[in-house]
Amino acid sequence: MEFKKALLALCNPRTKLLKKEIQKPTLDDENEKISVNLKFTNNNIRVNMTPVRSKKDTGDLNTELSKEINIGLEKDRSQKIDAAIVK
Repeated sequence: MEFKKALLALCNPRTKLLKKEIQKPTLDDENEKISVNLKFTNNNIRVNMTPVRSKKDTGDLNTELSKEINIGLEKDRSQKIDAAIVK
């Protein structure tokens, strides 16, 4: 999955480092040919290719863990607030 996203980033119409047979931003067809664009030129010595960030799949365990952490933080903060008020 991540490989496909990185490959699509290289096929971006702005850079055109790789050429796709089908000009859609998906890799649905397994037999689609992707080739190196030999006519690719750039005036810069270094070309920045920023990776595409993917949304991580947050499962039920992560949400339960984050809820427990938030409850603990609220308790700690309330104790510190109470201590500051008493001073």
